[in-house]
Amino acid sequence: MENRFRRSLVCVVMVVSLASTVFAQERPPQPTALEFVAKAGVELVLSMVLGTQTRLDAVRLNPQEQSLELTNLRIANPKGFESPTAISAKSIRVEADPKLLFARDPEVRLIGVNGVTVNAETNLSQGSNLLKLLKNVQDSQKGAFKQSDHGQKMWRVRKGVLDGCEVNVVTDLLGAQRSQKRLGKIEMDFMGPDGRGMTADQAMGEVLGRLVKELDLLDQTSPAQPVIDLFETFKRR
Repeated sequence: MENRFRRSLVCVVMVVSLASTVFAQERPPQPTALEFVAKAGVELVLSMVLGTQTRLDAVRLNPQEQSLELTNLRIANPKGFESPTAISAKSIRVEADPKLLFARDPEVRLIGVNGVTVNAETNLSQGSNLLKLLKNVQDSQKGAFKQSDHGQKMWRVRKGVLDGCEVNVVTDLLGAQRSQKRLGKIEMDFMGPDGRGMTADQAMGEVLGRLVKELDLLDQTSPAQPVIDLFETFKRR
């Protein structure tokens, strides 16, 4: 009887131990204070610069490699467009000294973006979503938003890389048209005229400007562009 009881007790302990291990593996690790601050800071700055909601799933810190891994970035579309998101990215690697993230001007050596999906939409009522986002960024640079005025950090970014960019092109200007395009690897130098690196709004403006150029959204020979220009003229009257 005693041996049987011991065997039963051992079985129970093994089951509890196994269950605890499984549940511990399934439960996602809780973010550290630095990861929480970094996630909130990125979401706040990009949302204010772009003029639309920006969200991340998580930020994970790797102190050994001096990097942050951002997962599932989602930049919401401005109002009046079909897709809920304008730009999304599966992962973003930010190379920076974590200790300097609390400095007044944090320096980011590299931002590498992977698994990018761009929903480039153009319609008669709103124009181009990417051009609208670019205008929001340009307005922020003119003074509508200044990081220093809002007590935010003046992030300094030195280099950016977009690797693997899928573009869904949707337009209803000359009849509903849908197409897909894949952009090659895009590398961008953000050192700026002072050699210190660009601020977050400047770097974001450069990225959007490059996407606009790659997709020929400002190409005056495009049959859609005169329609956009004409519509914008009437809207301003």
